[in-house]
Amino acid sequence: MDLCLFAERGCRAKLGSAESVVFLAAPCAPEVQERVGAVIAAAEDVGLQCLVAERNQEFNRDVFCEKICRPVIESRFCVVLLDRSRQKEDETPSFNPNVLYEYGLMSALRKTVLAFTPEGQDIPFNVRHLDLIPYAERKLRALAK
Repeated sequence: MDLCLFAERGCRAKLGSAESVVFLAAPCAPEVQERVGAVIAAAEDVGLQCLVAERNQEFNRDVFCEKICRPVIESRFCVVLLDRSRQKEDETPSFNPNVLYEYGLMSALRKTVLAFTPEGQDIPFNVRHLDLIPYAERKLRALAK
């Protein structure tokens, strides 16, 4: 891309340039980490590196550009885990707004996206019409082992 999507500056990202990288958007909540691990393991099994924004510890950099936007642009494809989780222990589980934002960015950039959601989970109206892949928790646990 020549121009940043969000700021008036140049962008060094090259669409699809990281052929062996998959970008994973997922809540960072503890109850989702087993699922994140399963996706990372599946990617590694086929020779792909799975990049998760929250695990990318690059300090003194523009968080959005370096941890989210650029990796999404450069990745081979993207994976989204649309899981309800608790942001705080006493809260009702909800969809992580950052994950939905990242999913929107992926869609705007016309990336290939594999979006997974637990079977039977109610999905927000604005993503319900997209191709979502329902999964059974027990099958994902088996994949992680």
